[in-house]
Amino acid sequence: MGGCFFDEFVKFRLSMPLEKNKNELWFREELFSAVAQSIKVSKVLCKKITKDARGKKLQELLILATPRFGKMLTLDGKVQLTEADEKYYHEPLVHCALFFIKIPKAY
Repeated sequence: MGGCFFDEFVKFRLSMPLEKNKNELWFREELFSAVAQSIKVSKVLCKKITKDARGKKLQELLILATPRFGKMLTLDGKVQLTEADEKYYHEPLVHCALFFIKIPKAY
């Protein structure tokens, strides 16, 4: 990561939880008052401030590429989804729905 990219990102930053450490970019999320996690970022894929119809700020959205978790979606500095954990989000949803099918078909 070159310094140029990070300097450009700082202008956008507002309260985005990205930190530069030894010329690497890290996403930092505070989990509790005395506990935080940091995740190395390979690339910022999307950075956006969402707004309502009147222009009021709603959320700070980041989509990051990470070496460990793949693509990662964050809202307001909190991890929402990662590619690596996708199965943990979707499997329970599918299984609950399948319980309501009287005769499930195998394909």
